[in-house]
Amino acid sequence: MLRRHNIPVQLSLLFLVLYTPSAPAQTNEWGMERVRMEKPLRAGHAVNVFNPCGDIRCRKLKDRNVAVFAIVQTPPGALTPPEVTMVESDGVMHVTVTPPCVKGPGQPRVDLTVFVPSGAPLNFATVDGLVEARGSEPVVIETESGQVNARVSGPLSVTTQSGAVNVMVRTSERWSQPVDIRTVTGDIHLRLPRYADVRARMRSAGRVSCDYSTRVEQAQSSHIKQVASRISEACRSTRGWWGRLIGRTLHPARPVHTVSLYSDRGRIDLLKHFPDWQGGEEREQ
Repeated sequence: MLRRHNIPVQLSLLFLVLYTPSAPAQTNEWGMERVRMEKPLRAGHAVNVFNPCGDIRCRKLKDRNVAVFAIVQTPPGALTPPEVTMVESDGVMHVTVTPPCVKGPGQPRVDLTVFVPSGAPLNFATVDGLVEARGSEPVVIETESGQVNARVSGPLSVTTQSGAVNVMVRTSERWSQPVDIRTVTGDIHLRLPRYADVRARMRSAGRVSCDYSTRVEQAQSSHIKQVASRISEACRSTRGWWGRLIGRTLHPARPVHTVSLYSDRGRIDLLKHFPDWQGGEEREQ
């Protein structure tokens, strides 16, 4: 006589779960791609870099090429990752990241390192990405909230809404170049070389600190300070009793440019380098 076994319903459901083929799992990992491109730059042409999706770092290259190294990060499920292009037009090499990225977590990101030849005028623009620039050529930087770090010896223009601006001028010769830095709420920290020969103008409702003698030009309101300084570290070439050079002759007849530092509510620091006599170069304070 055959017996009929009654299998519980719960055990049947477990059997179906264990032996049902599983669907392929979806990954939650970000994608990362490294992009490298390089093109020759004609003498006298400028370099314009626009990156709304991340940082820009500028480095020097000995030859006459412009080289771009990009790290492109895309979130899971991204349909159109950002693209990096290099196009030369009307005497300018344009390095552009498209399409523009939306602010916020989970959005694509592109970080650029751009190698440029010496002497090429530079223009950088970001949204909230960091900008690092070096060189002796004219530099123009625009950002909304990104931080700016620059080590230059040529003309400089920086415009930002809330990003902090840190600039160091490094040269052992007489220095007089136009500098214009404007921000709304960001702090400005500028360090001038030993032999600076400029006129400085500063305006802010925040704290203004200066290593040089200043005078109040105009108090636009009870909380806005506008000060000026004539910076001229001229001196004759003099040697101490130990034979080491302790002074140099400058040329006051040369043009004297203006350093303008404007911040609506941020702090302004205008500082000077101090010489390292043993090494013969400037050192930070």
